[in-house]
Amino acid sequence: MTEQEQQNLEQMTAIAVNALEDIKAKDIIVLNTSDKTSLFARMIIASGDSTRQVKALANNVAVDLKEAGYTILS
Repeated sequence: MTEQEQQNLEQMTAIAVNALEDIKAKDIIVLNTSDKTSLFARMIIASGDSTRQVKALANNVAVDLKEAGYTILS
């Protein structure tokens, strides 16, 4: 991974974690999976108090990443 790709990955991770914190996610964990699979380099796990909150968490991450210029796959 190039230095630019690493910086891009760290920025994306920070945006996602901040988006989760904005909606009061609990138990946020960022796992480095780059040595485990080539599908993705990070996995972010978080929990919420209700189904409604978990949906809001996912939506907020998608909106914030899209605003930052990242492509969202669904």
